[in-house]
Amino acid sequence: MSLIYSVNITLADVPIVDNTLYPILINIIANVLTVLVSIFGILTNAVNILIFLRQGFIDQVNITLLALALSDLLALMAISVPTLVFFMAYKLFDVILYSGEISYITAGTVHLIFVRVTGWLTAFITFERCLCVTLPLHVKSLFTKQRVTCVVVTIYVFSFACLAPTYYTTRIISSYLPQINRSYLILVYTDDRAIIDHVTFIVGNVFPVMASFSIVVLSTIFLVVGLVRSTTFSTHQIQQLTTNNKIQVISRKKIKIIKLTSSLALIYIVTFTPTIIFTVWTIRDPGFSVTGFNRNFFNVAFSFSFLMESLNSSLHIFPYYSLSAKYRTSFRTLFTCCPAVRVP
Repeated sequence: MSLIYSVNITLADVPIVDNTLYPILINIIANVLTVLVSIFGILTNAVNILIFLRQGFIDQVNITLLALALSDLLALMAISVPTLVFFMAYKLFDVILYSGEISYITAGTVHLIFVRVTGWLTAFITFERCLCVTLPLHVKSLFTKQRVTCVVVTIYVFSFACLAPTYYTTRIISSYLPQINRSYLILVYTDDRAIIDHVTFIVGNVFPVMASFSIVVLSTIFLVVGLVRSTTFSTHQIQQLTTNNKIQVISRKKIKIIKLTSSLALIYIVTFTPTIIFTVWTIRDPGFSVTGFNRNFFNVAFSFSFLMESLNSSLHIFPYYSLSAKYRTSFRTLFTCCPAVRVP
């Protein structure tokens, strides 16, 4: 019995990710894969923004899609730009940045802000599509361009406000290291950091992630059911009203919009599931934190979450192009010299 007890204690004292494996995983996930995905996503979201601006805002859906592309772009820039800044600071100004600490406040928090914006916007888009299915005659009066714009601005302001206290409790200072004759930047914290960060974690991380994810999941289930019903109704409609082309076109457009929204929601659900798992783990296990016993695994886990979130922000161009004829036409007009084919 004593031998078994001793073995159990030894295994419990071994971290999930040791100090040897930790830098290898971080370099692969954060410094290679995430940066590559982010660069690709920056390019695709720049294209999305250009196309939505060219299309204009006759349809209020373009307002939310433009806001979504902008939040995706800024979230991805928060990942890739600090890497370049760290390198330039060292080469040009001879300043060493402790990237693990500095990236927490310059890149990590900024990334989280815009990821939260993306989550709320995805939830709003899917919820609005649900109302289009249940209240098709009233949705245009409910979601006017002015109201949609107000919702988008509120989401941005709310997301910033939830994580803004982090910048109050965390400060960047310059420190001189005589052993290497260089300056370096480190983080220092205020005395009330523990209380404020605890509240910020609940309000700015746990609540937005859980709430937006739940809305997207429930709305997606409802949309998939509505898509099946709409497809069945459209088929029956076409069989009985073959001469009424207008009704056929409206039904097909409705189905395409539901498919597009469902695709965006499914990408979000798949890529944000690791974030949900690790967030719940953080709540239940005190050792799974930035300063806990399994801090190496914590950093690797959330680096993987950042990678998946970056994938979500980078892949929207594919459902846009494959499911939206209007977007496809604008895309071809933007990148070819050939005149666009008119889409009915």
